[in-house]
Amino acid sequence: MRAEMCTHLSALASIRSHFTVKCSGSRPFAKEKIEVVDHEKKLVTYSVIDGEILNYYKSFSPTLGVASKADGGAVVTWSVEYEKLNEVVPEAEIIKELAVQTLKELDAYLLKN
Repeated sequence: MRAEMCTHLSALASIRSHFTVKCSGSRPFAKEKIEVVDHEKKLVTYSVIDGEILNYYKSFSPTLGVASKADGGAVVTWSVEYEKLNEVVPEAEIIKELAVQTLKELDAYLLKN
């Protein structure tokens, strides 16, 4: 999995599409464009260019970073810059919760394999 991830993320300006499963059973769609790949800093920034999230946000650009720890482990950070379509749109808390859950599942997978 790690090799696939590195290969996939090395293509700057590449575009990927994916679906996410929500508790309600619907499958929201997102198309993302990789904007920044910094191998030295171990970070990737991408922007959402199509999908349901753009019904709420003018722009949505997450950054995922990995920092190595002295004990051989790593700390993953996820941050996002976004602009709401209007003041009625809530802050991106539910998306943050989804990111945390996804990273926990990835951590469990990596520790197991």
